[in-house]
Amino acid sequence: MIESTLQNEERVKDMGIFRRHQKQNSNEYALTNDIVHMMELFGRYEFNPQENANDAADIGQLMGELYPFASTDPDGFLVALAGAVLPVDGWAVYGASRTIWELLSSSASAHQHPSYKAIMSAALEFLRTNGVSLTMLRGYERDHWFASGGTIDSWLPRPPTYLQLATNPTNVPDSPEAWGEAGIAHMQNDRYTEALAAFERALQLAPTYALAYSKKGFALGGLKRYEEAFAAFDRALQLDLTDVAAYAGRSNAFLDLKRYEEALVDLETALQLNPDLVLAYVGKGNALGGLKRYEEALIAYDCALTLDPNNAPLDDLGRYEEALAAYNRALTLAPNNAAVWYHKGNVLIRLGRLEEALAPYDRALDLNPNDADVWFNKGVVLECLRRVEEALIAYDRALDLNPNDPANWHAHARFYHFLGRLREAEAAEQRARELGG
Repeated sequence: MIESTLQNEERVKDMGIFRRHQKQNSNEYALTNDIVHMMELFGRYEFNPQENANDAADIGQLMGELYPFASTDPDGFLVALAGAVLPVDGWAVYGASRTIWELLSSSASAHQHPSYKAIMSAALEFLRTNGVSLTMLRGYERDHWFASGGTIDSWLPRPPTYLQLATNPTNVPDSPEAWGEAGIAHMQNDRYTEALAAFERALQLAPTYALAYSKKGFALGGLKRYEEAFAAFDRALQLDLTDVAAYAGRSNAFLDLKRYEEALVDLETALQLNPDLVLAYVGKGNALGGLKRYEEALIAYDCALTLDPNNAPLDDLGRYEEALAAYNRALTLAPNNAAVWYHKGNVLIRLGRLEEALAPYDRALDLNPNDADVWFNKGVVLECLRRVEEALIAYDRALDLNPNDPANWHAHARFYHFLGRLREAEAAEQRARELGG
């Protein structure tokens, strides 16, 4: 992993990083002879500002001194900078990549210049060969990598999968990405304390890992530590203003605190960045509902259902009473939407209202009798209500529609055991195992 501290480095502001030289009969700018060393210092600072001997004021001064050259003659500036840092590589080329982005990010023509591309490519290769995770890159760096033909798999060897970490999340390779994956695995099992520890470790290893700050915010929100969650989301957005998840996560914290206006601002920003984000429309509906702007809330819910009618995630928010109210409102807009009836039944199960869940499932099956998931969930409810024969009929229908569902084979095995049909029970369990259940 790239070293992240500087020891015994001179203060940048005392070095005169960029000086304007007036050539004979010319007003052209030029780089100073110590530009390579200065780019090394700047690269180290940009990679880890918290553990660096320089401060933001020094860096701002340096950019100000270099700006006249870059703005007056961007092509000449790029050629000169590339000629200085490419032979050296390392921190110098990374510092140069950050410099040209700071000074020329708005220049589309500069981005097509061969020297610009050469500096960016060399900087990314430096980061890649030193084990920096792809998820730690800034958005424009990832864009350059993919535009140059790079892929996720060609950046670094793949980390352990979610499933591997979920089954053994304490056995984690000591890398930022692996700890981030472990934290996500903990989050999926509502282990927020463990998730927070994993994200904290990821940030110890990589203090500019924007995604880890965003996920840390979600973990803190799960622990109801909202002020700390806001700080984590704020830091994520300082590192990456295009982090849609950070806006969505911060909006969730605002919603929990009934700060609906602030939630709405973040949700609108998230939707500007990603107009197809279903969860943001759901959150927007909740925020507008909290503000008693019900007609607008219904429009937001309708957008969510339009984008994803088969998997609208209202019940995944964990606020089941709100979710139930949202589905009821959605059904006023789409009374013949089978998916909405199905999700309403699921929410009623989460609320422990089993008898009531049957009616939405039946309505969903009236509209779509070939939905295996609805038949299976109806079977679960009937089994819990000890209506054994009806449950078995529902499970049979689900199995007819989806014979490769291991959960359904397990359900059949339970019933066969209950009925004393042991050979059939054993065969059902065997089939479930074959299917990976």
